[in-house]
Amino acid sequence: MRKPKISIKAGQPRKHSGLSLSGKMTGRMPVLLGGAKRPFRQTRSWQKGRGFTLIELLVVIAIISLLAALLSPALKSARDKGRAAACMNNLKQTGLAMHIYADDNDGMFPVGPDGNGYWWPNVLYPYLQAKIMADVKVWKCPSDTSSYIFISVPLSYGKNVAAGNGFTKVSGFPTPSQTLIMADTGQRADIGEWNVVLITAGGFTGNLAYRHSNGVNLLFVDSHVGWRQAPLPQPAGSPAEGYALWGWNYQ
Repeated sequence: MRKPKISIKAGQPRKHSGLSLSGKMTGRMPVLLGGAKRPFRQTRSWQKGRGFTLIELLVVIAIISLLAALLSPALKSARDKGRAAACMNNLKQTGLAMHIYADDNDGMFPVGPDGNGYWWPNVLYPYLQAKIMADVKVWKCPSDTSSYIFISVPLSYGKNVAAGNGFTKVSGFPTPSQTLIMADTGQRADIGEWNVVLITAGGFTGNLAYRHSNGVNLLFVDSHVGWRQAPLPQPAGSPAEGYALWGWNYQ
């Protein structure tokens, strides 16, 4: 087979496969005038990453700071609501344990203290599936920052004396859904540490601890848990509500 002849006109530079005599690129692989080939390295500027400028970094930091400031109250509110819910769950479990105790003890709530010097935590912990009182984990409110220890267990709650003095049966409360049996409490130096485990109307309600959005979580005789805003009504100030709330309407 005959090869086609390539005619070169006068004044026209001879072209090679990769590089013309004038030095312009015509293919993928440049060819030197001597016939040797060398790999072509093309500079691709778009492959090189471009860093942030100082202005851009400052703008990003400012945006992040603004978002953090806007979200901080919402995150705190969500955290507080979570702690309040955990506190309510603690009281709910304790209320169920108190009713099981009452079923085993002639329908009466645990007293505090009894003739042997036992308080309600001393007799109630077995009903919370604890081998020893120190194993109980539901008597510490997540919002309670104090380090108070009752005997061997952190304690954040107090029991209403009027609703469980050893002579009151659960069936004797005419309004069990309105009468509190336990609540958030805190320690007061002027009364003594016992107020952490006991509360009563008429002078000693100052040990109620309003830890949750200026309110207190309450466990009622019927075992439901609710939240009340400060301050709680007193029997003397509002007899209709106060008598029922504190169990003074016991029959």
